Amino acid sequence: MNINDDQRARIIGTFAGFAGNANNMIGSGIYSAPGIVLQKVGSPVIAVMLWIVGGIANLFGSLSYVELGAMIREGGGEIAYLRDAFPTPYRLMSYLFSFSYIILVRPVSIAAVLQAVSNYLLFTFIEHPVKCNNAPPSMLSSCCEKWRILDRYLHPKEWSNEFWLSKAIGLSSLAVVTVYHMSSNLWTGIYSAPGIVLQKVGSPVIAVMLWIVGGIANLFGSLSYVELGAMIREGGGEIAYLRDAFPTPYRLMSYLFSFSYIILVRPVSIAAVLQAVSNYLLFTFIEHPVKCNNAPPSMLSSCCEKWRILDRYLHPKEWSNEFWLSKAIGLSSLAVVTVYHMSSNLWTVRINQTFAIIKITTLVVIIIIGFANFESKLGTDESIWSLGFDKTTPLTFASALIPIYFAYNGWNNLNFCLNEFENPEERLIYSNGLSVALVGLLYTLTNVALFSVVKRSDAIRAGKDFNEVLAGYFAKEIANDKLARVFSFLAVVSAFGAVSSMVWSGSRIIVAASVLNYVPFFSNIFNNWDRFNTPFYALLTQSLWCSILFILLGGAITSDAYLTLVEFSEYLEVLFYFITGISLLVLRCTVVSAFGAVSSMVWSGSRIIVAASVLNYVPFFSNIFNNWDRFNTPFYALLTQSLWCSILFILLGGAITSDAYLTLVEFSEYLEVLFYFITGISLLVLRCSMPGKTRPYRVWLIVPIIFVLVSLFILVGSGIHFNSAFSEDQEKSICIHPSPILIHEYWKIVAAFSSLLLGLINADLNKPLPPIPISEE
Repeated sequence: MNINDDQRARIIGTFAGFAGNANNMIGSGIYSAPGIVLQKVGSPVIAVMLWIVGGIANLFGSLSYVELGAMIREGGGEIAYLRDAFPTPYRLMSYLFSFSYIILVRPVSIAAVLQAVSNYLLFTFIEHPVKCNNAPPSMLSSCCEKWRILDRYLHPKEWSNEFWLSKAIGLSSLAVVTVYHMSSNLWTGIYSAPGIVLQKVGSPVIAVMLWIVGGIANLFGSLSYVELGAMIREGGGEIAYLRDAFPTPYRLMSYLFSFSYIILVRPVSIAAVLQAVSNYLLFTFIEHPVKCNNAPPSMLSSCCEKWRILDRYLHPKEWSNEFWLSKAIGLSSLAVVTVYHMSSNLWTVRINQTFAIIKITTLVVIIIIGFANFESKLGTDESIWSLGFDKTTPLTFASALIPIYFAYNGWNNLNFCLNEFENPEERLIYSNGLSVALVGLLYTLTNVALFSVVKRSDAIRAGKDFNEVLAGYFAKEIANDKLARVFSFLAVVSAFGAVSSMVWSGSRIIVAASVLNYVPFFSNIFNNWDRFNTPFYALLTQSLWCSILFILLGGAITSDAYLTLVEFSEYLEVLFYFITGISLLVLRCTVVSAFGAVSSMVWSGSRIIVAASVLNYVPFFSNIFNNWDRFNTPFYALLTQSLWCSILFILLGGAITSDAYLTLVEFSEYLEVLFYFITGISLLVLRCSMPGKTRPYRVWLIVPIIFVLVSLFILVGSGIHFNSAFSEDQEKSICIHPSPILIHEYWKIVAAFSSLLLGLINADLNKPLPPIPISEE
C-alpha cells in the first residue's frame, strides 16, 4: 500500500500531535545541556538568554513547518518539502535528507537517548552511572591481531560489566518505543544541554536568553512548517517541500536532505539519546556514570599486531566493565522501541502521549523546586549567577545554540506523517505552535531552576564532561541519594520517550525517500507496509544502523569526536531548516492550488523511511517499507530502523571510541541544523515558485526568514568559532565543532555515493507521495 492512501485512519488528534512534539523534544538534553551551555559562554545570564533565543528560533521554525505542512499535505516532512522546493537535479536535496536522516541522524539520536535511558535506569538501582570510558577494548580494532586476543573477549567475566547492562537497557527501551510506534517530544537534551550551553557562553543570563531565542526561532520554524504541511499534504516533510520548492537540478536538494537524514542526522541523534538512556539508567542503580574514556583499547588500532594479542580479548575480565553494560542497555532499549512501533500505530501514539505527560510533569517539579531554592546560593561564590561575561562573544553564541537546537529537536516530526494526522487543516497549527511554545517556556524556567540550585563548580564540570549532567547535581543538592535516583529514573523515562519518537519519525523519512526512489534496489522494500500496516523494513533497517553507530560511538570513536559528530548532525539539520524556510517562500510564489493542512502527531523516524520509500528513494525495498498491512503500521520501516539503531548503539562505545562517538553525535546535530536551514529556504522558494497555491495557513514572511537566519548564524558562527579555536589550540578544537570540516568531507562522500545512486534511480521524478493506508482500529 502507498503511504498516503486516503483510507488511512486519522488517529492523531490535536493533543496527540502536541504530546508527540513535546515527547520528542523533552529528553535528557534539558538536564545536561544547561551545564554545557554555561561552560561555553561562562555566564548564567548569557546562557539563559541563549536558551530564550534558541526557543524563539525553534518556535519560528515550527511555524514555518506548519505552513509547509499545510501546503504540502504529505507524510515524510522535509522529504516532501525538499522534493517540491528543489526538484532538480533529480530531487537530490530530498534524497540527501532522507539518506542522512535514515542512515545517521535519527539512528544516532535514538542511540544517544537509549544510552541516557540505560545510564539513568542503572543509576536508579545500582547507585553509580556507567562511564563510556569503562568499555572493554574494541574487537574491531584488533581484527588482524593474534588470535589469542580473542580469549579476552570470550572470558565470561568480560560480559558482566555495566556497559553491556547499559546497552541492554537502552536497546530494550528502543524496542519498546519502536513497537508502540508500529502499533500506534521532550527528550534528554534538556537535562544535558543547559550545562553545555552554560560552559560555552560562560554567563547564566546569556544562556537563559539563548534558550529563549532558540525557542522563538524554533516556534517560527514550526509555524513555517505548518504552512508547508498545509500546502503540500504529503508525508516525508522536508523531502516533499524541498522537492517542490527546488525541482531543479534533478530534485537535488530533496535528495541531499533524505541522504543526510537517513545516513547521519537521525541515526546519530538516536545513538546519542540511547547513550543517555544507558548512562542515566546505570546511574540510577550503580551511582556512578559510565565514562567514555574508560573504554578499553580499540581493536581497530591493533589490526596489524601479532595474533597472540587475541588472548587479551578472550579473557573474561575485559568484558566486565560498565562500558559494555551501558551498550547492552541501550541496544535492549532500541529493540523494545522498534518492536512496539512495528506492532500498532494506535498504541504507539498512546504511549508517546503518556511519555509526554510524564516529561512535562517532571520539568514542572524541577521548576518548582528550583524557584523555591532560588535565594539559597544567590550572592555567594558558589552561585552560578555570579559568573561574568568573560567568554561571551557572538561566535560562542552560535556554538551554544547548537545544543539548544538539539534539545528542541523534534517539533517538525508531524510533517513527516501528515497523512496519519486527524483533521490537519485545523489542528496542525495548534499541535506545532503550542508544543514548541510550552516546551520553550519549560526549558527557560528549567534553566533558571538548575542555575539557582547547582553549585558553580559542579556546573562548570558538567559542561566539560559529556557524561555529567546538570540535573544530576541538581538532585544531589536538593535531596538525598535515593531521591537523586528517582530523578535519574525520570530522566530515563524522558530519554526513552525521545527514542520512541525518533524511531517513529526516522522510519517515515526512510519510507519517504523510498517513495521517490532515493534508495536504489531497496525502495520497494522500505515502502512496504503490508506487515502489521507499519513500515516494518524501514524500522528494521534503521534499528540495525542505529545499533551499529551506538556500538561504535564510545569505542572506536572518542567522546570528543562523538560530541563533535552530534553537533555536526545538528548543524546539518539547521542547514536544512534554513533551506526549508526558503522553500516556503518559493512555494508561496509558484503554487497554483492546494488545501491547507495542519498536521498533528508524527512519529518522525519510521515515517521518514516510509516517505522515502514512497518516492522510491530506497530501490528494491520501497514497497516493503511502505507496507502497512501488518497491524496497519509501517512494520518493516520500524523494524529496519530499530535494527540499524541497535547496530549503531552497540558500536557507539565499542568499535567507535567515546571521543569519536561524541564527534558523531555533534556531527549529527550539525546535519540537523543544516537541514533545518535548507528546509527553511525551501519554504521561501516554494512561496516564490508557487504563489497561486491555496494556503489555509500562512505565516508572516519574517517568521521563516528569522528561522533561516538563526540557522545560518549557527552554521557559520560555529564554523568560524571552530576554525579560530583550532588555530589557537588544536587540542581545544576537538571540544568545539569541526563540523564544517566534516561537512566538507561528508558531502564528498555523498557526492560519490549519489553519482552511483542517481544512475540507479529510474522512477518518475515528479511522483507524489501516495497516501497512507487506513487501519481498522
